[in-house]
Amino acid sequence: MPRPLTIDDEKARLARSTLASDRGTMDRMVRDRIVKTGPPPGTPQRPMYAGPPTSVGPSRTQPPLVTQATEFDCWAAALSSWLWTVQSPKAQTQKQLLDKWGAGGIDIDLFQKVAVSLGMNTSKLEGSKEFTPERILELLDKFSVVLVGFVVGTGKDPWWHDVIIYDVATSSGKEASYKIMDPGPGSAVVGLSGSGNAQYVEVTRKYFFPQGEKQRWLIGWSKTAKKR
Repeated sequence: MPRPLTIDDEKARLARSTLASDRGTMDRMVRDRIVKTGPPPGTPQRPMYAGPPTSVGPSRTQPPLVTQATEFDCWAAALSSWLWTVQSPKAQTQKQLLDKWGAGGIDIDLFQKVAVSLGMNTSKLEGSKEFTPERILELLDKFSVVLVGFVVGTGKDPWWHDVIIYDVATSSGKEASYKIMDPGPGSAVVGLSGSGNAQYVEVTRKYFFPQGEKQRWLIGWSKTAKKR
């Protein structure tokens, strides 16, 4: 038979109840703070994308789909996807990039400076001679997925479009094809059919030179070599 409760027993029960209530309140406060403030400062934020990066081979990674916010923002969408694919500690969302550098497009020289500051090697070239499957494959295997910017407009200040190459398909006797993440294949600027959402597309070299074989283009890859 249990013994009768004493005044001391009741005091102990109330103390335990109060402690449990305080712990519950503290847990709720901690959860609320995490929800309201987000991750600790310096934590890379994932871009808004339709799917995560996935492996497409022993040393290849398919970048996440990031749809450009407007027809002017392919650079931010492509760069955000590239940063997340290479698992950069400086990864930023498209919105973060646009908030910092401005919407409405940026000059190609400024884009290079931004990309370099975030861990990308870049090279601006002219003509299609140096655009070869061998070169792209070497960068894919040794460094990272490759960001390519190319001229799609005409005039004194022609418009550029940015995509990411993540694989190259080659076969004997056939022209190589390039698997890309295009942040806005349905835009009027690029002039491709399909929706305006980011898509995985397979294209040939001609895709990157819509204004002719002598046009300018930019290539970007990680400063850090892959670990073997």
